[in-house]
Amino acid sequence: MDENDAFEPYWSGDHPCVRLRYAPGAFPSEDVEKALEVLEDFRAECQKAYLAFNGMTNGRLTISANLERILENAARHMEALDGSSGSSPAAAASGIGNGPPFSRERRKGTLSSVPTHYLKGQGQVAAGKRVLGTAGMNMVEFVDSLAKGGEFEDWHNKAFVVMLYQRWEEWYRYRIAQTLGLEKKNKVRSALMGDMKELRHVIIHDNGVVTKRFSAPLLTRIWGAIPPGFLFITDDMATAMMKQLNAVLVEVG
Repeated sequence: MDENDAFEPYWSGDHPCVRLRYAPGAFPSEDVEKALEVLEDFRAECQKAYLAFNGMTNGRLTISANLERILENAARHMEALDGSSGSSPAAAASGIGNGPPFSRERRKGTLSSVPTHYLKGQGQVAAGKRVLGTAGMNMVEFVDSLAKGGEFEDWHNKAFVVMLYQRWEEWYRYRIAQTLGLEKKNKVRSALMGDMKELRHVIIHDNGVVTKRFSAPLLTRIWGAIPPGFLFITDDMATAMMKQLNAVLVEVG
């Protein structure tokens, strides 16, 4: 890209490309090309991480859908057994999976007295009680956490943000500075990565709660208003961020 082009941190074009902004003649052209290669490496790693987390998202939703059906069938059967559904146990047994979907509230109410538990890894039985395997949690809570809009969606996307920012700050920012002969990496700046730094601070140091002092102008343009309070990062928000990372603008000098 021509060094004299005007640059806009927010990318709205059709064909995103990484961008490096610097003063005309500030660096040898061959060093600029090498720095752009480093920036392309960063974009490739961002895409790789996005695909990894996206794969977890797809797996999360598939598991959630399968377990939803299992829990709904169990809830229908429980209602039939206690007569609250108006169906006989035999009818429930023959009609499991039929009828309108349960609301989450109804399912929780029906199964609240049943110790349903999701267990990962082999558990053992000691003194009549099941001992935790590798990990486990309440089945209803587990399914709700896996579902779209569930707690795990936020966890995955916050991990995505923290991972990418750390890779930028501790590796790629330094490499770009080194390639251009700059002594300090703080000579390498990016509005998008600066906003991700603020976001990381919210996630790591403020327990995901946005305060009035939070300022991330570019993220606000990408996501819309970010009001004070708990910040839930959705899959759509992570995708919107990835689109901007594909055209990240870095200023040097």
